[in-house]
Amino acid sequence: MREAVIDITSGSVAGMVSTAIGHPFDTLKTRMQIYPGRHRNSISCFANIVKTEGFAAVMKGVRAPVYAQSLNNAILFGTERLCDRNIDIKHKYTRVFVSGCISGLVVSLIDTPFDLVKTQLQNQGVGRKGKEMDLTNFKMTKKLYSFRGLPGLYQGITLTLIRNVPTYGIFFATNSYLTDIFVTSMNKSAALLLAGGLTGIVSWTAAFPFDTLKSRIQADLPEKRKYPTTISVLSKTLKEDGHLVLWKGLGPCLLRSIPVCAILFTVQTKSSEFLRDKYIHKS
Repeated sequence: MREAVIDITSGSVAGMVSTAIGHPFDTLKTRMQIYPGRHRNSISCFANIVKTEGFAAVMKGVRAPVYAQSLNNAILFGTERLCDRNIDIKHKYTRVFVSGCISGLVVSLIDTPFDLVKTQLQNQGVGRKGKEMDLTNFKMTKKLYSFRGLPGLYQGITLTLIRNVPTYGIFFATNSYLTDIFVTSMNKSAALLLAGGLTGIVSWTAAFPFDTLKSRIQADLPEKRKYPTTISVLSKTLKEDGHLVLWKGLGPCLLRSIPVCAILFTVQTKSSEFLRDKYIHKS
C-alpha cells in the first residue's frame, strides 16, 4: 500500500512541475496543428501570438492541464508501477511496455475532458488581445457539457486512446532501457535527465500524427462540428491539407517534450526515492 501511495504522490508532483514548464510550447504546437497555413514555423507562431494577443496568451488554458497532469501522472505512474510489480512477464522491457499500455488506457479517461477544455481555451480569441471575452475553465466545461452532457466532455476519446495506449508503452519502455544504459556511464541525475529528454523525442514522434488529429477534433466548436467522427477528421484533414500537415507543429512539440519529460522522470524518481527512504526504508 505504501509503495502505491508513493508512486501516486511522486507522479502527481512531477506532473504539475513539468506541465507548467512546458505549457507555452504546447500552445504553439496546438495552434500550428489547427491553423497550419498561418505560421511558417514555431518562431513565427510565437511572434504572431505575442503581437496580436499579448505574451500571456501562450499560457492560455494552463490551469486545466496542470490540474489534469497532476491527477493524470499520479494515475499514470501509479498504474504502471503497480502493473510492473504484478504482471508475470520475465523480460523486463516487454513487461514495462505492457504496463505502460495499460496505464495509457486508464489515463485516457482523465486526459480527454481536461485536454478538450485546454484545447478549446487555447483557441479562444485567436488574433485578439485581451481576455474580456474568454471563458474560464469552469465556464468552458459548463458550455461543453450543455451541448451533449457527459459524452460532450469526451469529444476526441477515440483518438486519445489510439494515441495514448501504444505511446505510453513506448514511453516507459524507452525510458527504462535508456536509463539502464546511461546510469552505467554517468551520475544518476544526469542519466535521468538525458534518458527523459530522449524518451520525450521518441514517444512524441510516434504519437504526433494521432495528436494532430486529436487536436483538430477537440478544437471543433461543439455547436458547429466540422469533424463529427474520427474517420471524418482523418479524411477531411488529408483531403484539405495533405498528409504532411499531420506533422505540423512537431518542432515546438519536441522542444517542449525534451525538458518536460526530462523533468518529469527526474522529479518522479527523486521524489519517489525520497519518500521511500523516509517512510519505507527507515520504518
